[in-house]
Amino acid sequence: MFKYFTFKNTHNYIDVLDQLVYSYNHTYHSSIKRAPVEVNSENEQDVWLTLYGNMENVERKPCAFKEGDTVRISKAKLTFEKSYETNWTEELFTVSECVKRNPLVYRVKDLLGEDIQGTFYAQELQKVEKNNHFPIEKILRKRIKNNSSEYFVKFKGYPKKFNSWVAASDMISI
Repeated sequence: MFKYFTFKNTHNYIDVLDQLVYSYNHTYHSSIKRAPVEVNSENEQDVWLTLYGNMENVERKPCAFKEGDTVRISKAKLTFEKSYETNWTEELFTVSECVKRNPLVYRVKDLLGEDIQGTFYAQELQKVEKNNHFPIEKILRKRIKNNSSEYFVKFKGYPKKFNSWVAASDMISI
């Protein structure tokens, strides 16, 4: 395509699209050891084996995380992010499944049991010890219930759905 763009000094390829597709499909591909037009239902198994090899002999790695492990997820850093800020979420998650494919990936749930969309590689997860102490970012409201104080709090690093009432006796100062 780029040869054509250079030769004709244009980026309009619609006029020659049929010729480009024909040329691509009739050109030898080293990865499949033949032209795509030569692949059919009779030799598709040979082509698959040429590309991927015999997967039966591949040694499967054990899952690095077990179902129920508590983990943090890595944060994507942007170009101008401060490098001294943490690379991992403050929110904790639970591994719900090890998807056995190559490479292994994991499905996770938040602490309320809701599935997190997508899958994660082992390098994107960090195993942590589950701690029942969660830092409070902000006290939003106060109430007195049964002669004891309760606070509606937002937990640091957690979304709004985790905001909850906490008894004053359960709060500790750090």
